Amino acid sequence: MTPQVSVIMPVYNGARFVRDAVESVLVSVGPSIELLLADDGSTDNSVDAALAAANGDDRMRVLRLPHGGVGRARQAALEAARGPYIANVDSDDMTFPDRFARQVACLERDAGLVAIGTRVLAVDADGRPLRILIKHFAHDEIEASYMALRSGALGNPSAMFRREAAQRVGGYDVSLGSVCEDTDLWLRLGEVGRLANLPDVLVRYRVHGANVSIDGVDKASRHAVLAMVVARARARRGIEGESVPAPPAMDAVWERPVNRALMHHFRGHRASAVAALAWATLRHPTEPATHGAIRTVLSGAPQPTPSPLSAPRTAHA
Repeated sequence: MTPQVSVIMPVYNGARFVRDAVESVLVSVGPSIELLLADDGSTDNSVDAALAAANGDDRMRVLRLPHGGVGRARQAALEAARGPYIANVDSDDMTFPDRFARQVACLERDAGLVAIGTRVLAVDADGRPLRILIKHFAHDEIEASYMALRSGALGNPSAMFRREAAQRVGGYDVSLGSVCEDTDLWLRLGEVGRLANLPDVLVRYRVHGANVSIDGVDKASRHAVLAMVVARARARRGIEGESVPAPPAMDAVWERPVNRALMHHFRGHRASAVAALAWATLRHPTEPATHGAIRTVLSGAPQPTPSPLSAPRTAHA
């Protein structure tokens, strides 16, 4: 049967974490899925580790590709995908069990929506919570952030989008390699429909020394590519003049109290989480992020946890 969701997971020498990523996808609940592991010419045992994690689950297919960067790997998987919805999961991250069901429900309810992400919990290499990411939820806010040369308004590791819409706008620009290929796609998708983020934390994003988004590319070079991608978007839309970098983004008034409640929750401090949530709800009762935090803290839903084999042993482990 044709799956509802094709999960795209590029991997390049990611044996250390790919087991957790694969397992988190295969235990998802709700829509039928296929998992496309796009091996970008790995020279380690990434594929073997992924196959071991899948343990014979025929929902996972391995695409063996010559090394060409994450943009090419994503595009190859997009071309091989069969489902109407594409979900991104990076090989060092973990997705929550109900993430795909929540996103499919939104896309099926709103035909004008072409891509939807979620809030994200950043964790360190050992899985310890660091901070909460994603602050924009509506299309106009997401696009304004990109136009102000701020990347990451729609988190790539948490994104789900319509395959037909992505194909209509040309898919990933493989000439961008591993830099801003996601931002470029979101901006082109935003020209044929709306972008959004769910205000719920549904992905664990690992921050470590070899993230594709930071590895081998200095900040100035990345910003130059982002400026070029945004300039192209402005030209397509007939917006005159050059983009002017915005001043540093300030925290929204709801961010600290809401995120404090979420961090207590993910660190296992139940009483502190509930107390912080009560304060955030009192102060900011109408914010989407507050509602997302209420669902997360009070639901008691299962969360993906890293395997003890995925991270190096440390003195405090």
